[in-house]
Amino acid sequence: MQGKLIPFSTHGPLGCNEDMTGKLPPQFVPAAEAQQDSWDDGASVGLSGLPVHDFLPLPRARTSSACHRRIVLIRHGEPHIDLRPRTGHRDFRAYIDAYDKAHLNPQSAPPPELCTMLSRLEGVDRVFTSDRPRARESGARLLPQARLCEEALFGEAPLGAPPVPLLRMRVPKWAILSRGLWYLGFHPGIESPEAARQRARRAAAELVAHADARGAAVLVGHGYFNFMIGRVLASAGYQRSGSHRARFWNVVVYEA
Repeated sequence: MQGKLIPFSTHGPLGCNEDMTGKLPPQFVPAAEAQQDSWDDGASVGLSGLPVHDFLPLPRARTSSACHRRIVLIRHGEPHIDLRPRTGHRDFRAYIDAYDKAHLNPQSAPPPELCTMLSRLEGVDRVFTSDRPRARESGARLLPQARLCEEALFGEAPLGAPPVPLLRMRVPKWAILSRGLWYLGFHPGIESPEAARQRARRAAAELVAHADARGAAVLVGHGYFNFMIGRVLASAGYQRSGSHRARFWNVVVYEA
């Protein structure tokens, strides 16, 4: 298993090196009846972004009619944090850090059909996750018998906090704005889009290598970075089942 391959700034959501078990700021503790924001089909957003841009290809996948490799990309479950507080840009920066420290909501259970699908996969003796609590704990919830392989390599593509004075809006809207500006060059002290693309290629290569050896690879990661990995796999000839959506426990399968 690879180690942490690239350094992340402590200013970005991928580079928060503080104690992940610390208490959340009180303004971000989830309400008893927390609501979920939606982009499409009632999807739960959290922090993600808008899918844009293509990526460089891996070596082409096999074209035999038989499936040789299966790579399963799963978004983590719902984190234990308020999903849509209204903030200014400074509080949005604090929210990103709090979101990265948040653990899995105890009431967030994976869909039964996802558990059934994973139980039928052969050769799944480990599950890859990022090093964030919500991803790590989601992987353990889904595949308790498998070995957890957590790596910063699979962490979410980061978001900055655009310094827009006087503007207050809910955090999913801040995330959309931040993701768009990220591609336009706003990435202060955090990973750039080009660096994230290269990281996605390395992540895809590790999953492909494991699927070559075992027949299948399972990643419990993050919505936007899973999308970036998926674009790499698709460009290499993998066939996709499912759609990359901003839903917790969302699953997309790539086969070759």
